[in-house]
This record gives sequence, C-alpha cells and structure tokens, in this order.
Amino acid sequence: MKKLGEQYASDLRTRRIFASSARRLRIGAFTCMGMGVFCTAEAAWAQPAADQAVAGDDVIVVTAQKTRERLLEVPLSVTALKADSLVNNAQTRLENYFSKVPGLNLTNLGQAGEPVVSIRGLTTGGNTAPTVGIVVDDVPYGATMNPDLAPHAPTIDPGDVARIEVLRGPQGTLYGAASLGGLIKYVTIDPSTDRVKGRIQAGFSSMEHGGNGYSLRGSINIPVSTVLAVRASGYTTETPGYVDNVTTGKSNINTQESIGGRIALLWAPSDAFSVRLSALYQDNKRSGTSEVEPNLGGLFRVAQLPNGGRYRTRNEAYSAIVTGAVAGVDIVSTTGYSLARFRSDIDSTAFLGSIGRAAGFPFTAQIYQLDNDTEKFSQELRATVPFGERVRLLVGGFYTSERTGVDLRLLPATPVTGAIIGTGLILNAPTNYREIAGFSALTVELSDRFDVQLGGRYALNRVASSSARSGPFQPILYPGAPFLPETNARDSVFTYSLSPRFRISHDLMVYGRVASGYRPGGPNLNAGAAAVIPRAFEPDTTVNYEIGAKGSAWNGRFTFDASIYMIDWSNIQITLRNPTPSLPYNANIGKARSQGAELTLTAKPWTGMTMSGWVAYNDAKLTRSISAINISARKGARLAYSSPWSGSVSLDQKIELGGGLTGSVGGDVSFVGNRTGLFRAANVVRARFPSYTEFSLRAGLNYDDWALRAYVNNLTDKRGVLRGGIDSTVAGRITYIEPRTYGLTLTKEF
Repeated sequence: MKKLGEQYASDLRTRRIFASSARRLRIGAFTCMGMGVFCTAEAAWAQPAADQAVAGDDVIVVTAQKTRERLLEVPLSVTALKADSLVNNAQTRLENYFSKVPGLNLTNLGQAGEPVVSIRGLTTGGNTAPTVGIVVDDVPYGATMNPDLAPHAPTIDPGDVARIEVLRGPQGTLYGAASLGGLIKYVTIDPSTDRVKGRIQAGFSSMEHGGNGYSLRGSINIPVSTVLAVRASGYTTETPGYVDNVTTGKSNINTQESIGGRIALLWAPSDAFSVRLSALYQDNKRSGTSEVEPNLGGLFRVAQLPNGGRYRTRNEAYSAIVTGAVAGVDIVSTTGYSLARFRSDIDSTAFLGSIGRAAGFPFTAQIYQLDNDTEKFSQELRATVPFGERVRLLVGGFYTSERTGVDLRLLPATPVTGAIIGTGLILNAPTNYREIAGFSALTVELSDRFDVQLGGRYALNRVASSSARSGPFQPILYPGAPFLPETNARDSVFTYSLSPRFRISHDLMVYGRVASGYRPGGPNLNAGAAAVIPRAFEPDTTVNYEIGAKGSAWNGRFTFDASIYMIDWSNIQITLRNPTPSLPYNANIGKARSQGAELTLTAKPWTGMTMSGWVAYNDAKLTRSISAINISARKGARLAYSSPWSGSVSLDQKIELGGGLTGSVGGDVSFVGNRTGLFRAANVVRARFPSYTEFSLRAGLNYDDWALRAYVNNLTDKRGVLRGGIDSTVAGRITYIEPRTYGLTLTKEF
C-alpha cells in the first residue's frame, strides 16, 4: 500500500505537469476529464490483476506495432473499428465512417472521385501526395508519392476484413514513407482449419431524394486438411445516387457500382511455421459527380456535360506472408504486389474552356480526362529476437519499387451531348519510385511495470520522372519544350520513435511518445510551363510529442483512452498555381503545428448495453507566415479542412426476447466541427464549411444463424458540407454528406 501511495503521489505530480502542458495547448478541459477518469476509477484499477480479467470476446487485440497486443497496452493512439458492424449498416466507404474515428478528417473531391483523408489536421488539402498511409495486412497499398494530379485514398471494402485500425500520429519508424500524419490498417480475416463455415448477406437501401440500392455478399471458409485452409469471399453493391444533371435530364447520376472478391490460403504445418497467400480485387465506378449547384434550384442539381464526374477505380492486391520461429526468434516475410488503376473524367469547361477557342475549336466545352496507374512491389523481412526475459529487438529491412503512369488528356466536346470532337492535349508523365530501408525497435523492460521502446528507421529513396506533351493546346499551356527529359532525385531520411510506458496495474497504463514521419518529394508534372514551376519538390517531415493513458475497470465494463499531443510539421508540401497559364504545381513552404487532445470512453453499465463515445480537440495552424505566387497566409492561420472540435456517441442495447430470439436497438450521433478551406491569395477569402451533426439509428433480430438488420443513416437528412465554394472543381458547387438512407440486411451464417 505504501508503494501504491507513493506511486499515486508521483502520478499526481505527473498530472500537474500534464495540466501545465495542456494549458499551453489550450486544452485544459480534456485534462480535467482525464483527471476525473483517474480519480473515479482509481479503486477499481487497484484491484488485483486476477479480478481484472476480461472475457476473451471483450479483449480487442491489434497489430499496430506489427505484433499482437491488447489495444489498451499499445503506447500510441489507435482506434479499432469492427468491420462487420460497418457492413451491417451499409457504412462501407471512408465517407461513411470517418466520423467514427477521433482525429480522422475527410475531404470529398466531387468530380475527381476518391476522397482525401488526413489525421490530426495534417493536410493542406488539394493535390499533394497522401499524408496518411494505407496498408492491408502490413502490405503497403496505393501510391507512396502520387504525382500532383491524383492524391486519392483507395477505399477497401470491409466485407472480408476483421477490423480497421487507425493509427494517429506519425508512423515513420515501422511503416515508412507517406505516414507522416498516421496510418489506416486493414486486417483481413484469415482462413481457419477448424471447420467449414460461411456467410451470405443480402441488403436493400433507399435514399431520400435519390434512388434505391442493393448489396449481395458471400464468404466461405473450407479446411482442406488439418494444416491447410482456403477462404473465399465476394460482393456486388450499388450505392444509390441522388444528384440530377439538368443538362442531360438524367437523375441520380452519382450512383456507384462496386464488385470485388478475395481468396486466401493458409498452410500451417506446425505452430512454428505458416504461409498465408491472398489475392484481392475491387472495381468501383460512378457515372457522375456528387457536386451540386444550389443556384439551379432544388436540392441536388448540377449542370454539366454527360461524362463529367465519371470515374472508375480498379484495384488488385496480392500478398504472401510467411511466418516462422527458429531458436526463439520469430521471423516474418511479407511480400506484396498491387496494381491500382484510376480513371476520372471531369467537366473542365468552366476553368479550361477558353483554351479550346484559343486553339481554334468551335466550342468551349471540354473534358479533362485522367488515367493514373500505379504498380507497386514491396518486400519486408523482419525478426523479433529476445535477449533474456526483459529485452526484445525487432529488426528488419524493407524494399519497394513503384511505377506510376499519368496519362492526361484535354478533350474538346460539344456543349450538350458531350461528344468528343478532338484532342487538345496529351500529357504522359511516368514516375518510378524506389525505396530501401532498415529499421529496428528495441523494447527494454526495466521492471515488471516499466518499459521503454526505442525505434529507428533509415531509408534511401530515388525518384525518376519525365514528361511529354503534345496537341494544339501544348503551345498555350506549355510554351516551353514539349518534352522534359528524365529527372532523378535522391533522398535519405532517418525517422525515430521513443515510447516509455508505465503499467500502474494490469489494466491501467500511462505512456509517452516521441515519433517522426516523412513524405518523399517528387516531380512536378507541369514543370516547364512557366519559369516559376520547379522541376521537383522536397520531402516534408513531422515530429509528434504525445502523452496518454489507457485503462479498464470494473471487470472490463469501463475502458478509456486519453491523449494529448503536439506535432511539428516542417518544409510543408503545398499546391500552388501559376496564373498564366493556370496550372498547379507543388512546392515546399512554411511550417505548422498541430496540437490537441482526444478522449475515448466505453462503458457496459448493465447486461446487453454498450455505451461508447469520443471527443477530440485539434488546433492545427501555421507557425510561420507564407507568401507565394497565389497563396498568402499569416502565422496562426488554420490548416485546410481541420476541425477544431469533433465527437461521436454510440448506444447499443441487446435484448433477450426468449425462444432463441435476440433483439437489438442502437444509434449514433456524430459531430464534425467547422472547417476552413484551402489557402488563397491575400485578397481572396478562404472557403468556410459549417459544423454539422449526424444521427443514425439501427435495430436487429437474431435467431439461430439468421440475422435481420434495419438502419437509418443521416436520420435528420442533414446537409453536412464536405467541400464547396471556391474549393470545388467549379466555384460555387457543394459536396454534401449522403442524404437520409433507409436500409435492411438479411444475413445467414452456416
């Protein structure tokens, strides 16, 4: 008891330090909430470890640090989403569930297709490479460094996913490039040698102001023998559209169709060796934009060429994961290959139409067509080596080779039918990116309660790019040479992490974390069009300083996760625009700081009831004034699309109805705070997007292997703005969250 009292006194001193830091960060309210959590449940956390054991179904295990750990023991900020819950409520795209994760922000690009995501406010919006990495079973997915025309985040359908882990803050040590803001990790369902089992699900949805949709999903697991199993899954879905094109008279033009599947094989001849092979395919297409023009009257109307806003993404991902144990050393080899194809047709009449007339075409109507293909190979080999009982070393190497091809065409068209009448410009810009890295993470247990993790990663990367332009628009848009020879750029970067962790008890721990991340530089596709546009831009970096606490009490019926953080962002990559000709390019300018706090609570106060919620505060601002060719912002200006306040509350009650029948009712309420748009010139007011609150309801019945679910998303039919005004593809357009949607799913397991 004396030691416990001494520790409690020490903890009080630590909390005073935390509170002082919080005042500097202007987030004292969160610290007070955190103190309340500590004080209220102190007695419960002091209980013996044996009394704190939680049933296996309630323990959330994640692999954020490339090893299996309880979520409440990971010394960094992680949110784990159950994929089956998202599927049951038709929340299968990032646009549907980003508001369920603290610190996760999303911007919809309207005509351009897939969304841009950011974590903890680290984005300047627009056309830079991603600040959030995406991996599927530890295999990097998507482009590491997109050329400045395709910053899209590929959406993985969660139909055959066990959980989605969102890691907040830089993850450069273990995950490398393009994770300077955080990481989204999809963990798929492994084949099982236990028994034959499967699932079939059919769904129907109807959208207010729009059309109807459907979904059909199936999966099956087949144990071939005691050491070999195969799992296969597939789906086809149609998400209702709700935007009407007044030019063509077509309704619901933004209907989205998706089809995909996955097959996986597991061979585990012993507990010490296994091989997992997986192949994933997804095809998503949409026939029109999600942007609307309020000045046309009505709720969801737009005027544009028939093909404007059409896009299609096709993704293939293959992986081979081999695990083995030799003399106490755990070895993992992860090999991945992916092919991502993106096609987007944008009605560019409003901002590039005058060029057609200047080049001699009879109309100003024009389609901006972009094809972006990324082919990526990656190989990681890592080993975990124990040195006695208190020291573990994770050491590994990583290699990736990435080829991205950009094919851009400007196509003059007729004003009403959109029929192509010629080719104004063809731009081809292949880019090759290679990276080789070595990394390590050392964990030293200084006592039964206190350990320190120290990690580092050294990476070498090389970028080679070239560009060729042709067509009658070339002399207008690119008055320089029509061909840019291959340019080579090399960089080296060292990222690091330090995470001390103290376990106050089995179910309560506090931690600190210092971690860095980076994003590679790359070529400018529009280099040569004007003297001001550089051939390439440089890497940018982040450093995160974070303290947090996690715990559970009352036999696991209450859990919490609290953190405060400060992230410094240097040499920021930002999109600028040359005035004549009007073309975008990337450059490095300015510094910023993102600071804030996050608190997540979960409670199970009585049988069948689960209450969860989170609240997040983020203050992401420039720490140095910037002034460039078309951008001017003072020190203290808020970063694009960052939301100062956001939060979510979820309630679910299971009810035993007798006769083997179980019911459930629940709902969510999510709040997204106001946001500010892209940086603009000194005399231009930045776009501002108001805050909004979204409600959802759900209910269900379970009987034996059958489950019926009903849901209503966006219950109040709220017009939450994701993007709009001057930031839209065409100034004045708005992209809203999806209207109220009703749906049913029927599931049969066997």
